This record gives sequence, C-alpha cells and structure tokens, in this order.
Amino acid sequence: LAGDLAGVRQAFRTLKESSLQVDRAAVHEFMSACLTCDARVARAAGSRAVGAPGAPARLGPGSSAALAALQSMRAPPVTLDPDVVTYSVLFAGLGRTSAGAHQAWTLYKRMKRE
Repeated sequence: LAGDLAGVRQAFRTLKESSLQVDRAAVHEFMSACLTCDARVARAAGSRAVGAPGAPARLGPGSSAALAALQSMRAPPVTLDPDVVTYSVLFAGLGRTSAGAHQAWTLYKRMKRE
C-alpha cells in the first residue's frame, strides 16, 4: 500500500476498528507508509519539495498524517509512549522532503526537551 495514502489510511482505520490491539509496531508501519507516500510524490515531481514548483515547501498529506499519528499515540483511551523507533521512523521519513526536514528538526528539539 505504500504510495497509496488513501489505502494506507483505510488499512490503518480498519485495524483500529477491529478487535486487534494497535501497538507501537503498527503505528510505526503506518507512519512509515504515510511518509513514503510524500517521498514518492516529491520524487515524481523531480524535487524534494511537495507542492507546486516555485511555491514554498510544505508538508505533504502523508507527513501530516504521520505527525498526527504521533499525537494520537498519547491520546486516551489507549496511550502508547513514543520510543526511539517512533522518532527514528519520523526523522528518516520527514528528512526526504525539504519541508519535512525542517519539521524533523523542530520535532527533534521538542523531543530533547521532553
């Protein structure tokens, strides 16, 4: 499903609605697949930026979904504390686009404060 953001989101939604427990590994894979979608769009456009040529780089929808997943890890009813793998997945994936690299640096500074 990597490269198909709608499919990735639907598969994760189906998992969350099932009787199975969503663990860190599942969230990590979801994040990775979302971030891969943005990297593929950027590669297809011939740059590291997501968006129109000449426009300021902005986070793609996959990066936004991955960062939202990080926030939802801490939300009740089930909380999963982000671990080193969580941040590694995010840093590696966000670093594939210009806007993502900027966001990764911001995230790194926040992680160090926590």
